[in-house]
Amino acid sequence: MTENKQPVVFALAGKRDGEIVSSETDFAGSDENLWVAVEKELRGQLNEQGGKDKANVHLALEDGGDLKLATARDFSKAYSEVHVHDTVRVRIKAEESLQTGAMRNAALLGIRPGNPVFDEEAFRKAVELASRAWADVPDIGAWVAEQRGSSAFSRRTRNVSCGQC
Repeated sequence: MTENKQPVVFALAGKRDGEIVSSETDFAGSDENLWVAVEKELRGQLNEQGGKDKANVHLALEDGGDLKLATARDFSKAYSEVHVHDTVRVRIKAEESLQTGAMRNAALLGIRPGNPVFDEEAFRKAVELASRAWADVPDIGAWVAEQRGSSAFSRRTRNVSCGQC
């Protein structure tokens, strides 16, 4: 015995008048792998640099993957402080697969040593410089809120101090 079932109808957010999706809608899904443009910062070990026709560097990523990055031919001159087998942080642009997370057409935008060292003297100088620059601002939080177009922050924090300002 066959039951007469009503089709299930789904409401779509932002749908146009007359648009419905039901069990009778002809919908064709796509198994195509979609790629999106991304800009990322990654960390890994610089394994190789060179390329006879196209300059590139090879990076062994922390997650175990490898990535080949297109670079400018003068890479070695521009980043002389970075050497093969150094741990580095790279800023790249690439296309990333939404399905697998794989990357293609990766290009190097910037590189820096991957094990930064905290320079206490440089930090102290920066704090000193900033303290002098902000010395004539009575309520830094209120000033920032004003720049952002809001005074609600200053009402909440009027009598709050960071203890070092």
